[in-house]
Amino acid sequence: MLCYKTVPQIILFLAIFIKSGAQSYLEVRGGYTHNRLGQDFKSTTFEDFEASGGGYLAVIVTHYVTKTVFFKFGSEWVQKKYLLRRSAPFDRIHKHVTNSYLQLPAIVGLPLISTKKNQLAMSSGVFGGYWLSSLTEGTVPNAFDSFNTVENGEVIQNFRISEYSIKNDLHLSNDHRFEFGLLIEASASHTINSIWSISVHMGYQYALTDQGDQFSGGTSLSNRTMIVSAGLMYKFR
Repeated sequence: MLCYKTVPQIILFLAIFIKSGAQSYLEVRGGYTHNRLGQDFKSTTFEDFEASGGGYLAVIVTHYVTKTVFFKFGSEWVQKKYLLRRSAPFDRIHKHVTNSYLQLPAIVGLPLISTKKNQLAMSSGVFGGYWLSSLTEGTVPNAFDSFNTVENGEVIQNFRISEYSIKNDLHLSNDHRFEFGLLIEASASHTINSIWSISVHMGYQYALTDQGDQFSGGTSLSNRTMIVSAGLMYKFR
């Protein structure tokens, strides 16, 4: 049980902690993701996988504990896409999967170069995510739309390609909807005035959890995501 004599000490500690923070910023980011799977995906239908790009939005709070140490936390909306394609001669048949996540990063960083107007920093940390939605788009042979060709005197039936789009239903019992991992980020910022700054970021997120689901046929999958973004920062303290 908390002793009443310790309350002033806690208040003093919090006051020193808040006072020690040189600056605090609220940042809105937008950017681009480039995601690939953590290991080769092999199946009887789709034999090759390719990385694919998506969108990124974030609201991040940066708090400087001292002039040389800062913390970041906030929320991110991240698209993590990948493409499954059959190898030649069936490479027109493919499946493009778009997975969207809500993520909560926790980051600690150090300024490497800092001047009156500009700063270059490195940071690393962890993130936790929740799988919000999944969309599969692709092409399949259409059994109701075929035509014949003659090759070497032999009649061959060919199927035209049809496109499809399916919103996948996610369930906690069947799908691994929680994702955890490590991240690293390089950032550069430029101060416009006493309140506003602009920033650019390049980060890499390494998922530690298996995101294999019923749509991947039970295959073990994990995300490796590069994120490039730009932000507008508001100094509120």
